[in-house]
Amino acid sequence: MKKLLLTIAACAALTSAGNATVLVNETFADGNRTNQNPPNSLAWYSSAGTANLTVSGGVMWDNTPNTTRGGVAYFNAVTLTIGQTLDLSFDLTAGQSLTGGGYAGGFIIGLFDSKGLTDNIQTADGSQPAANISTGFSSNLYQSSAGSGTQYLQLQERTGATGGTLMAAAGLAKLNASGPNTNFLTTGETYSYGFSIERTGETEAVITMTISGGDLTDAMTLSFTKTGTDYFTFDTIGFSNSSSATTGMQQVGLSNIQLTLIPEPSAAALLAGALGLLLVARRRR
Repeated sequence: MKKLLLTIAACAALTSAGNATVLVNETFADGNRTNQNPPNSLAWYSSAGTANLTVSGGVMWDNTPNTTRGGVAYFNAVTLTIGQTLDLSFDLTAGQSLTGGGYAGGFIIGLFDSKGLTDNIQTADGSQPAANISTGFSSNLYQSSAGSGTQYLQLQERTGATGGTLMAAAGLAKLNASGPNTNFLTTGETYSYGFSIERTGETEAVITMTISGGDLTDAMTLSFTKTGTDYFTFDTIGFSNSSSATTGMQQVGLSNIQLTLIPEPSAAALLAGALGLLLVARRRR
């Protein structure tokens, strides 16, 4: 009997894990950022010159001294059905992190839909489309609160109505009140960063961001339920980082980037239920 119960649990777990689809598994093992061969490698295009986005030791560094820089990459488009989650996770390393506050910027990363339009797709370093109408959602590790040395979290929506470049601040509208404050991230520390979009209804999605690890005592998490949306198709990862001469992170590193399509939990639950019925039938014999 005990053996059968263990089999039920194992089958349920295998069903859930087995149905998850890895869309991106970028480790920069090839030592560069220009090879488009998903899921193991994506071509990442810098928003500026080639020197602003470099790869070293399995880490892609966004070098942003006193300015805003970022990158973009494309994966095979997916459309979420109800119950599915698109989960983006990676390691974030703070390089040349500065104390202080008052700079209206931060580290932003999001998932977007280019709609397959050429005018929305970047094809080389520095060649950002100036009238990008991509839609989607993003997360912001915001660096503000002048003089307090604090950070907080934000979730954002890109409607595409304002055009501009993909990660332009004018095109990213804040979805909710800011999340928990914390001290600035520490230079040299690596943190676990998670960003997910779960479709919970015909026109509803739950957007969540989480930062943990490194020298953080507690994880920082922020979620928002977006209603009245039809943004469920995604094919783009976009990010940017901003700093000034005295505030923000002038360099950030991204590594172990993984994007996974997770099925609705009911699939595993149904299997467990079916096996449970078999167990009941067996006991009645």
